[in-house]
Amino acid sequence: MKEEVKNITREEIFRTIYEIKPPTIFLSRNKNISAELFDRYKEDIEFKDIPRHVVDAFLAAEDEDFFKHKGIDLSSILRAIVRNILEGKIVQGGSTISQQLARNLFLTRERTIQRKIKEIIYAMKIEKELTKEEIFSLYVSLIYFGNGSWGIKSAARNFFGKDVKDLTIAESALLASLPKSPVYYSPINYPEKARARQLWVLKRMLELGSISFDDYRKAVDEKIRVRAWESKFHKYFWFNEHIRRELVNLIGNEQDIKSGFVVKTTLDEECYKYADEALKYGIERAEILNGQNIAKSAEDIKFKIKEIIFPEMHKIYEEEKKPSIARVIETSASGIKIVLDSGEKGNIHPDFSNIKLKVGSEILVKPCPDPKFFCPIPEKIEIEGAIIVLDVKTGDVLCTVGGYDWKKSQFIRSIQAKRQIGSTIKPIVYTAAILSGLYNPATVVKDTPIVFEYESEEGETKEWKPKNIESFSGWVTLQEALAKSINAATVRVAEDVGIGKIRETFKSFGIGAPVEDLTVVLGSISLSPLEVSEIFSTFPNNGKKKKARFIISVERNGDVLYLQEPEENQVITHDISFVMTWMMRNVVLHGTGARAKALGIPIAGKTGTTNDLRDAWFVGFTPNIIVVVWLGRDDFKPIGNYGSGPKIAVPVFVEFMRKYMNKIGKPDFDIPENIEFLKIDPLTGEISNDPRAYLMAFTRENLPTHDEKMNKDFTGF
Repeated sequence: MKEEVKNITREEIFRTIYEIKPPTIFLSRNKNISAELFDRYKEDIEFKDIPRHVVDAFLAAEDEDFFKHKGIDLSSILRAIVRNILEGKIVQGGSTISQQLARNLFLTRERTIQRKIKEIIYAMKIEKELTKEEIFSLYVSLIYFGNGSWGIKSAARNFFGKDVKDLTIAESALLASLPKSPVYYSPINYPEKARARQLWVLKRMLELGSISFDDYRKAVDEKIRVRAWESKFHKYFWFNEHIRRELVNLIGNEQDIKSGFVVKTTLDEECYKYADEALKYGIERAEILNGQNIAKSAEDIKFKIKEIIFPEMHKIYEEEKKPSIARVIETSASGIKIVLDSGEKGNIHPDFSNIKLKVGSEILVKPCPDPKFFCPIPEKIEIEGAIIVLDVKTGDVLCTVGGYDWKKSQFIRSIQAKRQIGSTIKPIVYTAAILSGLYNPATVVKDTPIVFEYESEEGETKEWKPKNIESFSGWVTLQEALAKSINAATVRVAEDVGIGKIRETFKSFGIGAPVEDLTVVLGSISLSPLEVSEIFSTFPNNGKKKKARFIISVERNGDVLYLQEPEENQVITHDISFVMTWMMRNVVLHGTGARAKALGIPIAGKTGTTNDLRDAWFVGFTPNIIVVVWLGRDDFKPIGNYGSGPKIAVPVFVEFMRKYMNKIGKPDFDIPENIEFLKIDPLTGEISNDPRAYLMAFTRENLPTHDEKMNKDFTGF
């Protein structure tokens, strides 16, 4: 056994400590550190800078005879041996502070007799080479306290927002409670267990004579504000987790990526914050609208905790997520009125005016994104969602959120989930129609019931009858068919253009799904939100499709190991891309995306809803960003009666843009010289000054075949 333990000197010990590799850091596009990856992390502290009561707290918790023994405590080891024999396995270590330092520096954490013997030998060697003060300061610099905190400096800062020198006795006892099991005694996740352990440490300090009885009583009763610190990696989890996985692919393995790389990413922190808030709001809203029970107590819901006040265990929630108990005092056609437990009166958001609530019932609410109203909080979350935001000009992914709560699932739906896209595919179908030369936005299309016969795999003749969400209108323009997402008209257009032209256009946009029958034109194919964002980048980017980029470069020691330049390819002409953009602009102005019109900026987009309301989509874009929103259930069950793209996906987009548009401004789409605008009746396709008529965009080679034309001086949106 001894020959397996290397001989160590004072220099060897410190060399091992200083060989702890620097962390890998992720940098946002704003040059801020957005994440750190490391195996171990250290912040040096000298013994003279540690208050005596902090030292005493750790001695009481971990090794009361530290300043007396020579590295091992035989009585502790004997107690551990007896218990391990009784249990038939290693369940208790009996390790001194010196042994723990030895384990952290030279050994693994496996629980075996052999490792324990090595630990004892190394501890005695360390005791010969270092002073007790050096051993203690190294120990508290290297141990893990949980919640991303390595070392006592980090723990004091993250849990209390303090320097070590400012820690109180009560705070010191709480920190000293954590190294034994940072997860089990987490003061945020398990405050009662942490409190019990803290009281035990304080009692041991009293019994050991480290503190007086008065100090003990004050510490027991002291109010401590424990912060729910969140690591930067978890703050931007969905984006950072994808970067981490990509880095593994680039570098080779999980271990190597944690040492000294500088990864420059495309993340915009504001974008992530607003996207995360908007998606959570949208999912909670969708749950309530689709029949989920409203919560009655804050204890039923896992709200984001800002801090916990000991010893009362009073939880303070993030201000924007602060829940309140409300009592319903009035329900009427004008809305639902409530009074909070604080006495404040308010109104439930009009979106929820149809939910059934009785006067006198108590519900849990929180402020809506629109602060004039309160939103009910669902009892549980079963609907999921995703959002991804792409920079049109570079392809940079500014942010992505892959689900409601990463702690429940790390499946990044915005990137990994392949879902049927429904009517979101229609702009590609209509692009094929425009490219064919058979159609322009004013071309009148028949919107009546249509039946297709096909032979099943069993050889039976069956029928496919495309249905509209609303009733059939008889005749509509191509523009109106897209704006209102009319299925029957779309299928007729595709049949006329031909499956070959549809297949060719899909391929040019990079859609690899097989195009074998007309069901694809209503979105029977499955794509991820990431793929959808790349496809739609073609329209605002003058016909050029962008490749999404998350990582700009990877560097180490000043050397660039990986560099990704923006990539794009020309799919359609600028003229055609603008015609399609203008058609999708009218989806927002006059069609299924009308809720986004209230933002008051140039927006184009397309909604999507799949069969049985399983998936809800909205793709919205401005001249500089694309936002893709998806909501659905992981088990592919229907969302509910209120599960369409216009009803639950568009509101997520609106909520995100309401905040983020202040950063991106209100630019107009570029209008090519070859574009002419005419005011067209959306039902007849004729040039008209009728109030229902609106502007449509045409290339000069594909104008309406009417004798009369309007000269329209158009300068922007």
